[in-house]
Amino acid sequence: MEVPRGSECRVLSIQSHVVRGYVGNKAAAFPLQVLGFEVDTINSVQFSNHTGYDHWKGQVLNAEELQEIYEGLKLNQVTRYDYVLTGYTRDSSFLARVVDIVQELKQKNPQLVYACDPVLGDKWNGEGSMYVPEELLPVYKDLVVPVADIITPNQFEAELLTGRKIHTQEDAVQLACEKTVSAMQHVLQRTICSARALAGPGVKPSYPQLELRMVQSKKDIENPELIVTGAEL
Repeated sequence: MEVPRGSECRVLSIQSHVVRGYVGNKAAAFPLQVLGFEVDTINSVQFSNHTGYDHWKGQVLNAEELQEIYEGLKLNQVTRYDYVLTGYTRDSSFLARVVDIVQELKQKNPQLVYACDPVLGDKWNGEGSMYVPEELLPVYKDLVVPVADIITPNQFEAELLTGRKIHTQEDAVQLACEKTVSAMQHVLQRTICSARALAGPGVKPSYPQLELRMVQSKKDIENPELIVTGAEL
């Protein structure tokens, strides 16, 4: 998708940087710029090369260093973004601070879209393993996923985040659909029950009373009990 002429669409991309090769911000920034997006990059790590090599060296940004960079942007009043894109990181406090920043940016621009690539690991020869510290997993599950608008895990990452194994394409469809629709049903049911209770017996609930009970459904949104089943057609 290209940006319409005459408009500026700005992306904050928080991902890795490598000297050799093309991953993270080196892989994302240029294609987005070609499509007409203005891209501001924060490097979560600065490595000689990606960690698939036999050897790699470099630095990992922590939460305090991320905050310092973000404060510089705020002081210059240049923190209005249309999209936030996040990828590889190795520091759990850094990742938690990213969530705080995304939430602050969404307050500034409620239309902001947060797309998260939860880089955790992958499968080789049928066996999966993490290539980031294990303490990142609960941060992704508890903090990142609930605020992300788009999440793009591979099969292994989806299994880690959901606690369910994916063996077939049908499994993948069911996993995504069942959790999404179940969460929606929980929210709707809680909203209707609350509205009826507020309206009283025999009284039709008003529109304000029928506003979705999102905060009250936080746990069901994050980890819904499955109440529907999906099937690939």
